[in-house]
Amino acid sequence: LPKGYHIKLRTQMPAGKDGPPVSHFVLTDGLASLSLYIEPNGSDSVLIGGSRIGAVNAFGRIIEGYHITAVGAVPALTVEKIAQAVRPNTN
Repeated sequence: LPKGYHIKLRTQMPAGKDGPPVSHFVLTDGLASLSLYIEPNGSDSVLIGGSRIGAVNAFGRIIEGYHITAVGAVPALTVEKIAQAVRPNTN
């Protein structure tokens, strides 16, 4: 994680009626916060790379069958670093 950031909250949410659960993390540095979503990749219409709408930046990628999305009103480099830092659990 970027310096100063830590996980404040972790939840599991249903992806829809029959979809697998989505892991949602809220990360903060004490001032700003952002959301990180991890879900099984099952769609062709997912965010790959960076995107910006106003002050909100997002970055998405796919790793080992999972779609990773980081989004928040933080610098673009921050959402990218957090999304790129996600690794599969090997336990």
